[in-house]
Amino acid sequence: MSTHVITSPRLDKSPGFQIFKSPALRSLSSANLLHFIDHPNDTVNDELDEHNILSDVREIIIVEETSVWITGLIYLVGTVAFWILSVQLMNGVMKKTDYHHPLLAAYLNGSCFIFLGIRPLYSEFLAYGRDMNLLNDHNRHENYSSMDAAEESMSLPEVRLSKSEIGKVAFTASLFYFLTCYFGSAALNYTSASNQTILATSSSVFSLILGVLCNIERFTLGKLASVCLSMLGIILITSNKASNISVVTLASKFSTELIGNLLAITGAFAYSAFMTLLKMKLGKQTDSDSDSLLYGLLGLSTLLCGIPILLFYHVLGWEVLEMPQKFYIFGMLLTSSFFNALSDYFASCASLITSPLSVSLSLCAAIPITMFIDSYCNDGLNLSIQYLVGVLFIFSAFIFTNITEEKETVQSAIDNAVEEAINHDESLSVYLSPRLKSTNSAPTISLTYQFPIHLTVAPTMLSLS
Repeated sequence: MSTHVITSPRLDKSPGFQIFKSPALRSLSSANLLHFIDHPNDTVNDELDEHNILSDVREIIIVEETSVWITGLIYLVGTVAFWILSVQLMNGVMKKTDYHHPLLAAYLNGSCFIFLGIRPLYSEFLAYGRDMNLLNDHNRHENYSSMDAAEESMSLPEVRLSKSEIGKVAFTASLFYFLTCYFGSAALNYTSASNQTILATSSSVFSLILGVLCNIERFTLGKLASVCLSMLGIILITSNKASNISVVTLASKFSTELIGNLLAITGAFAYSAFMTLLKMKLGKQTDSDSDSLLYGLLGLSTLLCGIPILLFYHVLGWEVLEMPQKFYIFGMLLTSSFFNALSDYFASCASLITSPLSVSLSLCAAIPITMFIDSYCNDGLNLSIQYLVGVLFIFSAFIFTNITEEKETVQSAIDNAVEEAINHDESLSVYLSPRLKSTNSAPTISLTYQFPIHLTVAPTMLSLS
């Protein structure tokens, strides 16, 4: 028995390394999920020490899984924390001052994204001059073209959006985000911060629907159950709050709160469309600089295109364009806008790692915190059993969603990673084929995980059958 020492420098950098990021694959050796087809004419069975190979794979899995988990956790915590701060600051402006300008608030929210993309925007500006110099020097580098081509053929495949595609996505995303911020800010004129937060988390329903329609989410009963469980928790929390309000007070607030609730739901739909669009366009591309450039262009689009809208509203008298008389009000508005942009930036990053549905359900964690703050500042604390059960349902829905997505994520990752590993990394293929045999035509591997995947590897192509 011969033992091979495996070293694969490209393993950690490979986008297809998602296959090794699931704990479900740590039981490969015991479950015997790897089966390799032997050539019938082979008489010598040169086996590798499969246990040692899988131990090496498990070690890499632990490191990568921990890194991804910590990154996702930081993103989600930042999303919820900055969102709560933003909503409370905006609620203070809309409710405790006479400065009611939701359109200006939406304009500032979207424009703050430009701070997240200053570096790539500046780099793109400088790149035009460098590109002209490269075109002039093209003939001098002609002798190295074959070497560059060979090096490029050995590199990992990259999925990049073109500059025009990035611009189109940024402009479209800025429209959805502007609507999200506008309806969210306008809702605070008619309803409480807790109601606005609760209804904003209804984006989980829209995220599931849009995700399935756009083919970035797979509809399962588990996901449907998670959404229903989350909605049930929201109903328990809101009905508990309503039971503490007198009938007369509830009737007097019904008409205005209905308007605010409809605005909040509309904003939730726009937010789901915003997250789904980013997942569709950025979910598979591997250039992180393009991500930052898109956020910068999103802010730039809002900054430039929002001015005519503000002037249009000002001329019609729908929202007078004026600065607040007190500087601290403008400071609260600007800080709230920046916090909201940070929250949505973290949320979009988290959605690229997981899914828009997972992010939408994670936002439900803001509900009990926001209601706690509202109760403490206004009506006093009132934590009933019904309220606590609702909170439990909301958090359970988020956990259950991540559990039900585990097998789906692993199966999708296997399809992509096995193809990439065999095509671009010969040393990595040893992890997948400890008893790989050569046939008269091409090596054949049968990798089974819930269902068989047959891969035929030729010198220049790979076909799935």
